[in-house]
Amino acid sequence: ALADGLRSDTRIHLYETDDDALQTGVLSIQVEGIDGETLAYKLGERGVAVRAGLHCAPLAHRTAGTIRRGTLRLSVSPFTTMRETAAAAALIRTIIKGQS
Repeated sequence: ALADGLRSDTRIHLYETDDDALQTGVLSIQVEGIDGETLAYKLGERGVAVRAGLHCAPLAHRTAGTIRRGTLRLSVSPFTTMRETAAAAALIRTIIKGQS
């Protein structure tokens, strides 16, 4: 659901598996034109907690090709509602729209 809300913007690159059964509650993204730390800060100002950078996993980033920039990591839990994921995706799209 979170990924679905982000796919509509071609500036957002999602690092996910094609097999939904293998996808965990973690989604990493990169956004053209805005670094992860800046986006994380802007989301944090609006009450959305995320992490930016290499997440203590440089080998995974090397494999994914994200070692130079890292990613923005969003995590959901069984308690995260569809409304919350839709709101987070909309907020991300709003923030990056303001960066263009």
